[in-house]
Amino acid sequence: MNILTTNTKLSRDGIYTFNHPSGRPYCIGADSCLGFCFWDNIYKQYPNTKPAHIRNWELSQKPFFADMVIYELQSNPRMKLIRPYASGEYTKKGVEDWHKIASAMPDRRFYSYTKAYKVFDFSALEKLKNFKIIQSEGGIHPVDKRKPHAIIVDKGQPIPDGYVDASESDAIGADPRNKKIALYRKGGK
Repeated sequence: MNILTTNTKLSRDGIYTFNHPSGRPYCIGADSCLGFCFWDNIYKQYPNTKPAHIRNWELSQKPFFADMVIYELQSNPRMKLIRPYASGEYTKKGVEDWHKIASAMPDRRFYSYTKAYKVFDFSALEKLKNFKIIQSEGGIHPVDKRKPHAIIVDKGQPIPDGYVDASESDAIGADPRNKKIALYRKGGK
């Protein structure tokens, strides 16, 4: 069983992901983003996706989850860039598990967007040199724009000065040098 997967957009950049279901009750901290969630369309277009995400949710609650991911990464050296939760959101256990995983795999890079930044303590993850936490707008808490963060831009609007457009390549958001990330609503211009 593959725990980490990829999709058409992410595979172009060699990115693997682990996903939970989107929406309530899984997206802790979500708010306005629920009204334009990209994953709602994916679930309609690919009906097998949501059951797979629910399976992931259940698997991530197991005490051995982090060890399973570490084993998969050790077995697959091509998996160099990993994005937890392209869909769904962290849990308290998830923050702890991904810290254990990233700590065990210092030769891999991890990055993640979150709306739960003020719900859980991400400080241990932020201290890791191989993990980038990106606060994402659209949640119940405002983002701290002094730290890595992402904004959503309406289609047809220009990307604000100082921001990089990560709509076409997620690797741009993953790049540790990029602290101000813009994404066009629904993932494209």
